[in-house]
Order: sequence, then C-alpha cells, then structure tokens
Amino acid sequence: EKEEMETPEDEDAEVKEEESKEIPETAEAFAESVQEAFADQDMEALESLVSYPCKISRDGTVLATVYDESQFLSQDPSLIFGDDLLLAIANVDTGNLHMINNRVEMGQEQKIVFQLRDDGELGITEIYE
Repeated sequence: EKEEMETPEDEDAEVKEEESKEIPETAEAFAESVQEAFADQDMEALESLVSYPCKISRDGTVLATVYDESQFLSQDPSLIFGDDLLLAIANVDTGNLHMINNRVEMGQEQKIVFQLRDDGELGITEIYE
C-alpha cells in the first residue's frame, strides 16, 4: 500500500486559484512551444510566440521593449536564453499553469509571461532573465 503525500505545490495551487480565471485550452500547448523554443534556443521560433510590445528584462531592469519582429530578432540571444531562464522554463509543469490577472507566468523570478491578446490568441509579453 502506498501512502499519498501532499506536495507543497498543492498548497500554492489553492491560494492562486482564487485570483485565477479559466485558463485558455491552448495555454498548455503554447507553453510547450515556449519550452521547445527555449530548449533549441531558437529566436525565430520564440519570435513567432511573441505579442508586441514585449518587454525584455534582466535583474529587474528593463533592457528593451521591442515593438516588432525585426527589433526582437536583433536582440542578443544571450540576453534571452540565459542559463537561469533556460532552467526555469524547462522546469515548468505545462499541465499545471495558473492564470492571474489574465497573465500566465512560466517560472518564478526568471520567467516568461504570456497572455490572451485581443484576437483571442496567446502571446509572450514579458521576458525576465
């Protein structure tokens, strides 16, 4: 017989649930696409998931706000694919995402934020390395 043990994550989920809205059905697949783009460190793949304007921050400082594809692709990939953020994104459980204030965060301090756009599609609006 196995005893079921509660993980600390369960407690956090209950707290966040109150502020959370129904998460879009496409969020899990979107988050998996983000993970793939990060695993491959693929700027073009990541750009296809971005919603403009998109803020890129490091250590609490906004380094750039990009407004279009060419601006995004001209960013130094090392500013986006930093080791801490790569690890944070790889460790996200895409089946257990939470939406708070219409935003989904992948990661903790180093994170990606995506949200529903006006057209109903999801897009990355903030990158914190």
